[in-house]
Amino acid sequence: MKKILGILTCFVFVGCTNKTQSIHHNEWILNGSNQSLAFDKNEKNFYGFDGCNNIFGKLKLNKEGINFQNFNSTLKLCEDMSKPNEFVHLLKKVSFYKINNANKSKLTTLHLYDKSRQEILVFTQAK
Repeated sequence: MKKILGILTCFVFVGCTNKTQSIHHNEWILNGSNQSLAFDKNEKNFYGFDGCNNIFGKLKLNKEGINFQNFNSTLKLCEDMSKPNEFVHLLKKVSFYKINNANKSKLTTLHLYDKSRQEILVFTQAK
C-alpha cells in the first residue's frame, strides 16, 4: 500500500509540473557558432541569425514534425558567406525535431533532423 501511495504521490507531483520543454519562448544557439533560432508560436514564425544576416519566415510545426518555409533575410554581405549559406540550406532540409533535457548539465538541446531522420543541426537553449 505504501508503495502504491508513493507512486501515486510521485505521479501527481510530476504531473503537476511541465516536464516537456517547449520549442517556443526560447532562443536556441547552434552548437559551436553564433547562429541562432527562435520561434513565435502565436504567429507561427521563426527568426534567427545565420552568422551574417537576420533570418525569418513561416514555421509549420506539429508533435515532432517541423518545416521552415518562406525564408527571408536582411541583405548584408559578409566577407565569408559559406557558413550562413550552409545554415539556411540545412534549415530548409529539416523535417523533424527532438528536445532533450539533460539533467546533469542543466542544458536543454534542440535536435533537428532531415526527412530520413539524420541529425543535421544541434542547438542549445540560450540562458
